[in-house]
Amino acid sequence: MTIRSVIGRERPLVGLVAAAAGLLLLLSGLGVGVEQWASDLRAGFRLHPASGEIAVVEIDAKSIAAYRRWPWPRSIHAALVDRLQASGARLVAFDVDFSSASEPREDAAFAAALQRAGRTVLLPAFRQETGFEAGGRIESQPIATLAENGFLVAANVRPDADGRLRRMPYGLTIFGAPRPSLAAMVAERQGEAGASFPIDLHFDPGTLPRYAAVDVIAGRVPARALAGKRVIVGGTAVELGDRFSLPGAGLLPGVIAQAMAAETLLAGRGYDEASAAWPLLLALALIPLGLMPRSGALRAALAAAAMLLLLFLPSLTEQAHVTVAVVPALGALAGAAAAAASRRLALRYRERGLTDRETGLPNLAALLRDPGCAARLAIGAVRIDRVEERVSSGGGAEIHARILRLAERLRFAAGADRVYRAGAGTLLWSMPEPAPGEDPLAGIARLLRAAAAGDEGGELQLHFGIASGSAADVAAIAARASLAADQAAATGVATRQFTADDAAIMRRDETLLARFEPALAARRIRAVYQPKRDLHTGRIKGVEALARWDDAELGAVGPDLFIPLLERHGGIGDLTAAILGDSLRAVAGWHALSPGFSVAVNLSAVLLHDAAAMLRLRKIFLASEVPPQCLVIEVTETAAMADPDRAIAALAAWRELGVAVSIDDYGTGHSSLGYLHSLPATEVKIDGSFVRHLATDSRSAIMVRSTVSMAHELGLEVVAEGVEDAACVDLLRTMGCDVAQGWAIGRPVPPDEITGALASGASTTDAARGAG
Repeated sequence: MTIRSVIGRERPLVGLVAAAAGLLLLLSGLGVGVEQWASDLRAGFRLHPASGEIAVVEIDAKSIAAYRRWPWPRSIHAALVDRLQASGARLVAFDVDFSSASEPREDAAFAAALQRAGRTVLLPAFRQETGFEAGGRIESQPIATLAENGFLVAANVRPDADGRLRRMPYGLTIFGAPRPSLAAMVAERQGEAGASFPIDLHFDPGTLPRYAAVDVIAGRVPARALAGKRVIVGGTAVELGDRFSLPGAGLLPGVIAQAMAAETLLAGRGYDEASAAWPLLLALALIPLGLMPRSGALRAALAAAAMLLLLFLPSLTEQAHVTVAVVPALGALAGAAAAAASRRLALRYRERGLTDRETGLPNLAALLRDPGCAARLAIGAVRIDRVEERVSSGGGAEIHARILRLAERLRFAAGADRVYRAGAGTLLWSMPEPAPGEDPLAGIARLLRAAAAGDEGGELQLHFGIASGSAADVAAIAARASLAADQAAATGVATRQFTADDAAIMRRDETLLARFEPALAARRIRAVYQPKRDLHTGRIKGVEALARWDDAELGAVGPDLFIPLLERHGGIGDLTAAILGDSLRAVAGWHALSPGFSVAVNLSAVLLHDAAAMLRLRKIFLASEVPPQCLVIEVTETAAMADPDRAIAALAAWRELGVAVSIDDYGTGHSSLGYLHSLPATEVKIDGSFVRHLATDSRSAIMVRSTVSMAHELGLEVVAEGVEDAACVDLLRTMGCDVAQGWAIGRPVPPDEITGALASGASTTDAARGAG
């Protein structure tokens, strides 16, 4: 596609959308809020200092503390006026409400000082619009004795709807008389009553000369600092509450806002407002230029440059005392960008929908769409082990690069036109249906496994599967090939062809997955509890929760069947949440019968590395109000050590709640006990394969004895599972093991049998066995 054709196709649509968006904002006024935001954004740039001609005398916390009261006696204000007059101040303006009478003597003292100043002191009057009725207002002005001796000005400050102050009035009509605003009078500028001007937000308020009122009155401020100055007196103490939010300046006292407004007029920075139409025309003229480059990155850069140019255009025009609204122009550019991007997305949607995001390989959807000319075909699958684990541990970029190299080698080895990625660790390719007895995977498997073994980054375990069928049923053939590869991995063979047995497994798994949620809702899946005996006291100290599924039609479904299935297909989180909820309800009653009685709940490796799932389980625990010492979280050694950093973070969150953590199946994962101690665990659980042969296998005895000793040195409790006879119990006790679990202690039983055993005081081994 040429540049000319791109522009030719895009220009009409993009131009139409841009013009419509700009005109909508121009004519409707919908962009006022955005215009204010843009103005606020510019306010933080290009700050300049105040003129120095306006000084602020602050009624600050120091001054209030000096006179120990507020409002002040008006004789203090009188002293302040006299001191300012003596210092040669050009004029004095008060931003203080004098509309209420005080003690007559105090009012008279202030009035006398105003009279001595020759009516050059500005006193505030206020007008406040009310919401009680249309046109309602409240007006106030200084008491008569003061008003007669001062000059009244409007001191109103009216923020915008968003609570931020951006404009000040030139004047207002109060009690039927037009009054210049305090800012306009301080700056000695005229303006029409009712009109307003934007405050120059580029002034740095920190450069305003400011003096504490108490220091002025006490003569601690040199007269030369105030001579010839236009002085505004007002409160800056936080407790006075007179504060306004100004864009770019933050929360400022009202007297500082008045000073900034006066500085604006004094510097001649009141802006004329130009039409927003010409920035809109400028934007429409820039759009065709932005469509010309073929590079998406260059287009984005030009669009961003145009946006910034328009956004800061008022900062340039304000140098000539003209401001202009740019939101319609920005809206036109945004509309143009959205239209152009939408068209490109539409053109590329189908291609992207057929591409794997991480590798760029065609995906399963692409395989289903690729036409085939044969009536029957075969699909090969290669399963790459531990891809999800490598990605979750931060090796995503490396493993995706290796998958790409593997796909290229597979394309060569299999003579395939395309290789497809279907899931994190599965690659597929199509081929002619092999003849009966032919194994087209053997040579491919040898080539790829040799290449993967020699690749950098550690050996990749590869397993291959193949399935055949009608070309009209590609999705089913791909699923069967993937299952065959999974079965090859499960059985430890290199290649496997999809068979009738595999079809039965698929049907069985589909049936179980379909029946899982109804069974969970109907409580056909429940927890049973196996007792754990404290070998030091002889008492049953807790239980382990084990999931059991008694299906209405299928009968008993073994946990070794449904738990791995749920781990692969996403149901393990719901199962664990249900078992945890049941266990917490049960242990609440057991704790009442035997304080400190605990229940252990197993966490799948899938959940251990899923932050959202872990948060869900912690919320269930916190909502139960069960004491933390009554819950033990069990994770297998293999799951904990597959990604230690994530495991430590996940288990630490439970330990912070006071919940115990047990490392299950210890001895099967080939990790040292010292390494396991880096996990926030409280106990280690020796796998039953070592415990069952304790009396007959000296190596098992050595392993158990050394584990008990080292665990105790590390402050960990030791639990032995798989204890099946009394002799084993006695051996464990002599080795110093803390807790035993197994059929010699008690079989898994429903919760009411545990409750009955505890209620009857059956805490010995025989009682626990009787509970089973």
